Amino acid sequence: MPRVAMLLLSIMAASLTCGCAFASKEVRLKTVPCLQASSGKLNETTFNILVKDARNGNSRSIGSTGWSFREVVTSDDVADWIRQHVVRELVNAGGKESKDAKNSVVCSVKTCDASVGFWSNIKTRLAVNVMVTRGEEETSLGELSAERSPFAFLDTSENYEQALADTLKDWLATHAPKIIAALAPPAVEPPVEPVTKPPVEPGVGPEKMPVQPPELTLTSPGDNAQLLTAGTHLKGEVQNAAGAVLDVELNGERVGSKKFILGNESFAYPITLRPGKNSIKVVLTPGKGKPLKRNRIVSFAPPPLRDRLVMVTGAAEFQHLGKNPQAKQVVDDVCGLLLAGLPPDLKNRIVRLEKKVTITDFQSGLQKTFSAAKKNESVIIFYAGHVFTAGGELALAVPETRADKPGTAILLSDIAFDADRYFK
Repeated sequence: MPRVAMLLLSIMAASLTCGCAFASKEVRLKTVPCLQASSGKLNETTFNILVKDARNGNSRSIGSTGWSFREVVTSDDVADWIRQHVVRELVNAGGKESKDAKNSVVCSVKTCDASVGFWSNIKTRLAVNVMVTRGEEETSLGELSAERSPFAFLDTSENYEQALADTLKDWLATHAPKIIAALAPPAVEPPVEPVTKPPVEPGVGPEKMPVQPPELTLTSPGDNAQLLTAGTHLKGEVQNAAGAVLDVELNGERVGSKKFILGNESFAYPITLRPGKNSIKVVLTPGKGKPLKRNRIVSFAPPPLRDRLVMVTGAAEFQHLGKNPQAKQVVDDVCGLLLAGLPPDLKNRIVRLEKKVTITDFQSGLQKTFSAAKKNESVIIFYAGHVFTAGGELALAVPETRADKPGTAILLSDIAFDADRYFK
């Protein structure tokens, strides 16, 4: 008999008498200690810094509480929070902040999120796109990110605050040295003693070494690779590339640039893939000669749904309960993640029900999902909407559900009973 697993994602919980949304959870953005040891790496280099909040949606929102999908919000300014910490790292490395400085650091905050996922992990992610300008030279460090997934037994504001602070600490420890290196003045090489060339015998000319053309090799990830995680590194190496400039694009957006000083060097750029296929373009432009171009197609896909069937449903509008506008977006995100990179022969393993689903639609969807299940396969039911208790057990709401009439909802015991009866 197929195994039936219930994954109930409840955006808003309703009581027996009414359906009401939880209030947002308020958190503060904590200050973390400076991680750079006092040094003269920047040698009193002046700089100005601009941090922009480029996140979509509510600027106060920094995540959600997962199962109940309450919004986690803060009254603190996320961009200012990051700016203060980056400035402190640069100053401690010997830099001086100045509004009139010609050197600049521009940061664009792409992600600042702390959400409770399954199994009570607070999953945090901080991603910032960084561009450093020193004089006339620009250096794009691309999207620099840090992630954590600490276990948290209690859903408290303190746990969110500590998780965000630890993530910023990881981000500064990993990426502040990169910003400092890009902003630091070039090292002054010691004078080289002139070398006395031996006299050339008459009639004998010095041999000229042929100039070797530059070479560009991408080592990871491979072309048409399928990855199970979104975060990875584009790695490669160049030869005979002194003075050449390397540019990296991901899905048409520039994420990295580097000028090589030495002829033979390796490189690694952190990139974040979107679900499905991703286009990577790498161009090496030498001082003389034609640019070298390399292209990659890399896919981000979750593990295949083999041996599993999924029914995904979400209800956003209710006649007698409060609205739940996030339900449709949650269902879209879940289906998009499940379908990313999925072979065509497996796409029928996902049954999606629209937001205006009725009890009859839900039961029909169950039968369609159960009928496709084979021996030893699992059936996963994913629901987003209102959940409330009726007669001491959980019930899933559909648009016509009334909290005081359990017969207008879908009881979990009924789902288990139908599964047992269908496969008996």
